[in-house]
Formats: sequence, structure tokens, C-alpha cells
Amino acid sequence: MPTRFVYFDLDDTLLDHHAAQDAALAALHADFAAHFDGHDLADVQSVYASANRRLWQAYGEGRITRHDVQRERFGALVDAFDLTGIEAHALGEHYMERYAGAWRWMDGAKAAFMAVADRYPVGILTNGFAEAQHAKLDRFPVL
Repeated sequence: MPTRFVYFDLDDTLLDHHAAQDAALAALHADFAAHFDGHDLADVQSVYASANRRLWQAYGEGRITRHDVQRERFGALVDAFDLTGIEAHALGEHYMERYAGAWRWMDGAKAAFMAVADRYPVGILTNGFAEAQHAKLDRFPVL
């Protein structure tokens, strides 16, 4: 059967989600260093990753809403590090700004995508939240 259409996953196939996430967490840690009071970046990354994984699983199972994911993953940082003078919501907004600023192609992904798109109709699949994924598509219009 001939190929009629090719789908690409967006995050960590075409765009380097994990590198952008790591950069956003590093910026969050640096920009709010006084609040993290001696806790290193590895601790922040570990708490965030654990909370994010747990929350996305619960979201995928329909036990919580997307707003719960967005709020609680930063609430986990506030709780774990006993952050005072900063709200989870502010951390989340700051993270998302830094995350969007760090979006990049995966190595070789643009060339591969273009080579396939020159031969076949293509589409994008993603399980991320619509606003962030639409913003990525706006930033990378070739997609």
C-alpha cells in the first residue's frame, strides 16, 4: 500500500520539549534563587518531574483537569521547598514564558520534516495543551 499521509509527533520528535523544559526550569531556579534558598537546580528538576509525571497520568486518566495540572505542578515546588512570598501561579507563568523562549528543533528534525513534506502530505500529532501547541505551530510556521 503506498504512503498517503505522514504524521509527526511534535514534542521530542520535531521540537525539543525536554531541552526547553530544562531551560525554563533553570531560568525559574535562577530568577527566583532567593526563594529557593540554597536548593539546587537538580532538586527543583526532580520535584517538578515527579509532580508533572504524576499529574499528567491523572489527567490522562480523567481524574483531574488541565487546570489542575497547570496549577499543581508548580504548587508541588512551593510545597516541597516551602517557598514563601511567591505563588504557584506566578511560577507557572514565569516558567511558560521561559519555556516558549527556549523552543528549538530537535537535531536533524527540520531537514527530515521538510524532506518528507516535499513528498507527502503531513500532519502533526500532539498531546500537549492546545494553547502551547498552537503557539509552537505559530512560531514554526513551516509545520
